[in-house]
Amino acid sequence: MLMIIFYHFNCAIERIIGQEFTIMARYNLAAAMGVSLFFILSGASLSYATSTEFSLASFYHKRFISIFPLFWATYIAIVFSHVVVFQQSLFHDLQRWTFLLTIIGLDGFLLYLSPNYYLIGEWFLGCILIFYVIFPLIKYLFHKNKHLLIIGSLLLCLLLEHFYSLNMPLLRFPPFRVFEFIFGMYISSYLAKNKYSRTTTALTMLGLIIIILYGTNVLATNILFGCISFIFLTEIAKYCPLFLRNNFIRFLSKYSFAAFLIHHITLTVIINYAKDALTSQISIFLLFSLILLIIYLAAFLIYNLVAYLLRTPIAFRW
Repeated sequence: MLMIIFYHFNCAIERIIGQEFTIMARYNLAAAMGVSLFFILSGASLSYATSTEFSLASFYHKRFISIFPLFWATYIAIVFSHVVVFQQSLFHDLQRWTFLLTIIGLDGFLLYLSPNYYLIGEWFLGCILIFYVIFPLIKYLFHKNKHLLIIGSLLLCLLLEHFYSLNMPLLRFPPFRVFEFIFGMYISSYLAKNKYSRTTTALTMLGLIIIILYGTNVLATNILFGCISFIFLTEIAKYCPLFLRNNFIRFLSKYSFAAFLIHHITLTVIINYAKDALTSQISIFLLFSLILLIIYLAAFLIYNLVAYLLRTPIAFRW
């Protein structure tokens, strides 16, 4: 989540103030890695959570509770703050039926088709919702032959990269991103059996070879780059102090979905208000730190409010 915030912070800084004030010149790498890790972690955590027992009704109920109450509450809070607090008009000349896309969380995902009531989250929320819908099928195929499934999904990526012709950007096309989701499940299965080291080495070498051969194409610079980053970060995590994993990282993970929902609008509003005071790189770093603090404070408040109203903790499998 931090990489997604970092990317959109730099986007906003470049748009509002100027490119020379961005923290990192090639901040697009943060977006590529962040989105890829989002899919991989979602597949890994879901695979782990459903490894012992799996009920179709329970699965869909938990996914609904973990996403939509928080999504709807955050949307209402953002609309209220803009209309009542800031007295701003948000929507103009939109077709009313498109609000249905917001209700089901697909507004950002389908924004490329036509304007709608999209305000919070990102396009890949809609993509992960589609993966959740078809997860029972993916899980069934995974248990039949996980090796064949991951090879098949990678071959699908290669075919789509060469023959794709739809209007939706390729990087947002669910069949193109399903490899990362399955990759997360695949790695998770080896973590559970403590056979991770050999698998790590083999997959890392394979990914590096493909990246070298394919150079700067979409598959290499986005999906495989994210997969190798996940392997690397997983290895690094082994050496993190226990208190850091049990407190700081767990805190970031718990409130990451709420932060994901509000970060875009929050940082844009703050940067617009603070732009005249941003005269150096130090001030940019300080503002970024402040924005992170505000985003996670707001995420903490809205998460716990929704959890209190539901009388149950919200466990988004991020």
